[in-house]
Amino acid sequence: MQLSVSIITSASSNDTLQSGNSKQGSNEQKAMFHPTILYFQTGSDILDSQALLLIDKMVSDTKNNTNVSFTISGFTDPAGSETYNQTLSEKRAEKVKAELIKRGFSENQLITKALGESKSANISLTDYPKMRKVEIKSIIVVN
Repeated sequence: MQLSVSIITSASSNDTLQSGNSKQGSNEQKAMFHPTILYFQTGSDILDSQALLLIDKMVSDTKNNTNVSFTISGFTDPAGSETYNQTLSEKRAEKVKAELIKRGFSENQLITKALGESKSANISLTDYPKMRKVEIKSIIVVN
């Protein structure tokens, strides 16, 4: 039985990074972050066809840029033990990483983070579905 994954993408934003020696002036680089969020069912790390299509779209938007990297962060809701949730968040992030590798990205372009349970005050059961997720941030540095 395959469980479904809900998907939300958010609009991109531009941030400015500063680098270089301030005495000689600074080199300004713009990094564009394109966050994508995949939501999961309780206890699941399964990516369904809809999630894979979204990953494909994200890849097609970034694949030709050699300066792209991804931060892939896995989360869970607080149901279950901390150890179980930490492992599950890692599995979720690693599944997305494996899909990006299948699509031609190298491991050195991918950073995974297993963040386990979402730590929020005043959590109700209705908040749990929003906590079961992987956040993918693509970072493209433009010189």
